[in-house]
Amino acid sequence: MYHQIGFLEKYYAGDIYKEFPFLGYVNAPPLQVEGGLNNCFTTVLANILKTYDCEQGSYRYHIISNLLIAFLYKVKQLILISPVQIGTEKKCSSMVLNFMKLLDKHFRNIVAGKEDKLYTVADFARLLHVHPNYLSSRVKKETGKSISHWLKGMIIGEAQNLLLNTTLSVAQISDKLKFDEPTNFTKYFKKKMGRSPKEYRVQAELNHKV
Repeated sequence: MYHQIGFLEKYYAGDIYKEFPFLGYVNAPPLQVEGGLNNCFTTVLANILKTYDCEQGSYRYHIISNLLIAFLYKVKQLILISPVQIGTEKKCSSMVLNFMKLLDKHFRNIVAGKEDKLYTVADFARLLHVHPNYLSSRVKKETGKSISHWLKGMIIGEAQNLLLNTTLSVAQISDKLKFDEPTNFTKYFKKKMGRSPKEYRVQAELNHKV
């Protein structure tokens, strides 16, 4: 999820988490979407897919981000009118939410070449002024996933994004994501995705042409 939020933050001038606080909830109960609102959701999502597939102009991602913001406002509206209460016990604490923000910002800086190494748990804990063990336990308890899981997810997410949306070589992507050797990046990616970065890119291009 935070990889997608990073995309929105790039194009949205406001505070994503303040405007859409439900993004900080984990394991929230499902909400029923019916009638006209269901049609609205379907229309917005269809427009996002159509824009991604057909729009080739320089404002392609600006358009998509605005459509996504419209979608989030509809979700916000649904939460406000829903009889299901999304309790505060399902909401991440400010510390864990700040960790997620730092994680997202860190990986955007990594891809932009503004960071020279991947952060460790100790690095995040230092920035949040807490003990690494405490941060690890809170993230695991509140999100159900370890910090290691989140880090690996961000690495794979950024790798997929770079493979699909840039012409960078596998070696260049490996370097951007701070792997010491392209072969190590290829092994890492294949273990997680079931295919090599090159195979993943080729398959994605074939699927897009179908």
